[in-house]
Amino acid sequence: MVDAEKRLLGNALLDIDNQFFVLLSDSCIPLHTFDYIYNYLMGTNVSFIDSFLDPGPHGSGRYSIEMFPEIEHRDFRKGAQWFAITRRHAILIMADNLYYRKFKLYCKVRFTLMPVMSLLVACIQ
Repeated sequence: MVDAEKRLLGNALLDIDNQFFVLLSDSCIPLHTFDYIYNYLMGTNVSFIDSFLDPGPHGSGRYSIEMFPEIEHRDFRKGAQWFAITRRHAILIMADNLYYRKFKLYCKVRFTLMPVMSLLVACIQ
């Protein structure tokens, strides 16, 4: 899943006119018109990601000590994979190899959960 999202971002970055990158689920329902959302995003220089502490097995329970020192346990977050990010943050995510490698090698995957959001948060922090 992480690789697929990075490929999407990489291809979207090829178009210099793309300044904001949004990934939504097929079940997301807009509360405003496309024009309203577009103007709102273009009028801000802020990325929107979901990030919160979850002390349970599906949150910080997926942390592995091998992620240290780059990722400390206290900084490990959980969130949805959906995002709206600036071009600057998309470039940071694409340029990262350190956090990507740490998550790929050491993030404990349980059931069908993937480390997509935790990786995104680590790159942007």
